[in-house]
Amino acid sequence: MIVEQRLQEMASRIREMREIIGYSEEQMAEKTEVTIEEYKAVESGKVDPTFNFLHQCAITFGVDINALLEGHSAHLSGYEVTRAGQGPLTAHESHMDIRNQAAMFQNRLGTPYWVTYKYDPELLDKPIATTTHAGQEFDIVLKGSMKVRVGDHVEELNEGDSIYYRSSTPHGMLATDPKGVTFLAMVMAGEDGDSYLGLETVRPKGEKIPLVADRYIDVEENGSGHLEHISFKNTEKFNFAFDIIDAIAAKYPDKLAMLHVSDHLTERRFTFREISEISNQMANYFRSIGISKGDKVMLILKRHWQYWPAVLALHKVGAVAIPAVSQLLVHDLTYRFKAAHVKALICTADGDVALQAEKAVEELVKADSSFSMERLIVNGEREGWRSFDKEYVGFFSSLRAALRAIPRWLFTVTFMLSGIMSRPNIGIRSIATVFILRFPRQAGRRRAGASFTGSGCARARFSCMIFRASMPSRFCRCSRNTRLPRFALRPPCTAC
Repeated sequence: MIVEQRLQEMASRIREMREIIGYSEEQMAEKTEVTIEEYKAVESGKVDPTFNFLHQCAITFGVDINALLEGHSAHLSGYEVTRAGQGPLTAHESHMDIRNQAAMFQNRLGTPYWVTYKYDPELLDKPIATTTHAGQEFDIVLKGSMKVRVGDHVEELNEGDSIYYRSSTPHGMLATDPKGVTFLAMVMAGEDGDSYLGLETVRPKGEKIPLVADRYIDVEENGSGHLEHISFKNTEKFNFAFDIIDAIAAKYPDKLAMLHVSDHLTERRFTFREISEISNQMANYFRSIGISKGDKVMLILKRHWQYWPAVLALHKVGAVAIPAVSQLLVHDLTYRFKAAHVKALICTADGDVALQAEKAVEELVKADSSFSMERLIVNGEREGWRSFDKEYVGFFSSLRAALRAIPRWLFTVTFMLSGIMSRPNIGIRSIATVFILRFPRQAGRRRAGASFTGSGCARARFSCMIFRASMPSRFCRCSRNTRLPRFALRPPCTAC
């Protein structure tokens, strides 16, 4: 309760400061480099903000970061005492802790940080990850030993050793003592007065990390490891589910693949092996109820975790996935079911979207008695619907060889070109080029949704997919569902 209370108090201070300076939530989201949804979540006290978020807020508001964290600014001008193990936690990750040792001192010319790195033997033979920030830095080892990389040089420091360097040069540390390392980092302000520890990761120059995706992409990067150009190859054979997810599962089975946080902040973690096996179970389940190559399946799943393995399963069986929003009403669904020839609907039990779907099916059956559609409900049960969560788990987590032999070039994703229009055009996209390129902007940030991580996924979000710009067929908006020529841009048909 104390943590929740402090989080609410901090959120209230951020909201009050924003209102005082007259900024909108959209403006603050832009200045703090987050989405509007993420900003609102912080301001409502639902999400613990990252250090970078608070730092950007402090700069925007013109206050000390402690005014946001504790409700009061640095006020000591004579001296400040920080007891052992104390000081605000500035950064915390699985392998390190950084604590500010002079948070309450006014107009300081530098900032001392008490830094602890944990020992990880797997990192010893890998290039040291580096960061850059403004100013100059002095580090002295208090306990243990570590390697320090500054530019292209690597130094071994033991207890009592120190190093001084320009912190605009890419630099990083690695604990070499099995008990870890503790050192004092004194960061002096740069020309712009900024003396915080930056978090912009820079990959070592010339480093080449083999990726599962190397068979399908060629990339060019600048000296800092930032992407400059990307091109695709072997697209006619590519299937994201088989060639990326399953390939990573075979190579790194226990690596974290997806972290899902629900709207109720319930956290679920999935390894690549689990994602592969669950999608295999779903693929076998889909086949058992008659979903096969080329069939259209609509998914109305909000941000339920089941969406991601279900899409992979549809890729594996060669079916066509049609993502849809949960705000659709009867007339919207009626048009979509008919125009896209939907064979199955996987729907959330939340809200009344399942009821809207039932009414849409009733209207279509009245117009055409031969119309039928499989209905699967997620996160609940409903009369007349299959219980997706209960039924798919009874199937094998491996796929038959015949299923893996399905041609990879099939069109597997259909988009309604404007998700909120009553009668949108329909665009079919090939998954011949499905790669994710939106990198996580902040370590430790959480929101309702999910992320795929790891080699081959380019450490990137599965929520942003880039498809080859091919549109083999589109349909007119009229009730006759007239098929239009390839690449046609809304030509009128005889009916409309």
